[in-house]
Amino acid sequence: MAAAAPGHQQVPGGEQAEREGHEMVDNYELVLHDGSKQPDLAFLVYAVPGLESGVAGFSFRGGYPIAWFQQGVNPGAIVHVQWTASYALMCARQPCRVGDLWQAGATEQDVEPGRAYLLDYTNGDYCFKHATPSGDLPPTAIDLYTSGNVPGFDTGRGPSVALGIPIGRQPAPVPVLAANSGPNLTHRFRLPPVYRIWAGQDVQGEMLGAATVEQHQEVRFDRETSTDPWRAEWTLDSSNQWREGPPS
Repeated sequence: MAAAAPGHQQVPGGEQAEREGHEMVDNYELVLHDGSKQPDLAFLVYAVPGLESGVAGFSFRGGYPIAWFQQGVNPGAIVHVQWTASYALMCARQPCRVGDLWQAGATEQDVEPGRAYLLDYTNGDYCFKHATPSGDLPPTAIDLYTSGNVPGFDTGRGPSVALGIPIGRQPAPVPVLAANSGPNLTHRFRLPPVYRIWAGQDVQGEMLGAATVEQHQEVRFDRETSTDPWRAEWTLDSSNQWREGPPS
């Protein structure tokens, strides 16, 4: 993984935003059917990118997946979830903790895969800037470097960072994966995310452990049978098991 090096350079005027050769934005649709006999469930969707965080010579994987979409359902309900594959970086003055809600601060930055960004801290405020990549940056990854000005991690005040994806008609990004942060770090988010579904009682914005979410049903979008949007359809059956396809 590319580690943060001292003195990350800001790109004047965001010149990296003019680079060519980026892939077209993808649209997605996920259709979920409630064939269960259990009332008052909630359908949840998770979008979990890969994540590596650390400094030169040391890194660790994983973060805190966040319930990205949640809707209460009853037997017979059909839920349509639509989104576009666009991304944003977000920051919060809180630590990551399983069971807590991750609540973004006012600072966020629209981002694109294959580019690097810097989280700085000036006059008591966090801010994002464009940065030059440190080392090789894959075209499907987003690097976030933190400057030496970012406060050291505190169990009460964080900071923490997250990747967000807008969902539905909501233009603002919704966080999908968070990580604790601090000064002079590199966070590398790897795309595309792994999409998973769950029926339970979790709430949108709640942080879970990575091992817990990995047990949820994975959803794959078949690009050989779909065009635009990429579409998938799943049913929660009468035994509360997820089955691919519409109700039989």
